Amino acid sequence: MRLNSDEIGRIRLILKQISFLEHLKMDEMDELIKALDKRPFRKNEKIITQGEAGETFYLLTSGTVGVYKKHGVFGSRKRVALLVEGAFFGEMALLAHTPRTASVIGEEDGEIYFLPRETFKKVLLHNPSIAALIQQTAAYRGAQNRALNL
Repeated sequence: MRLNSDEIGRIRLILKQISFLEHLKMDEMDELIKALDKRPFRKNEKIITQGEAGETFYLLTSGTVGVYKKHGVFGSRKRVALLVEGAFFGEMALLAHTPRTASVIGEEDGEIYFLPRETFKKVLLHNPSIAALIQQTAAYRGAQNRALNL
């Protein structure tokens, strides 16, 4: 998707607010922005489904999303996190090559930018500082899931 100059400027500001992206070099930031695609989402729209293959990394640029885990015999779901603008998600399945560990559902209308697995690996995991921060976040989220026994 081709972004106009206003969108690129807006994305650059949002990306600079994401802690692990402060380690991107300018050419890496440009490559990341070129690879991003965007799409709006609506309240109650499922963005990620627990158990499905993970092929995409997401940046939340507006709105909020809930992270839900199924549990119990009847598969009732429980919200385990609420993510707001500037948050990222989808990294756990990409790092571990495992199915999605949770569903992500719009809590209000918003917009996400996303990267396919290959660009995620090429741009973000190629930078050792960023890779370490993403892996730390994934490990922390995995530990939270285990602590909640989900």
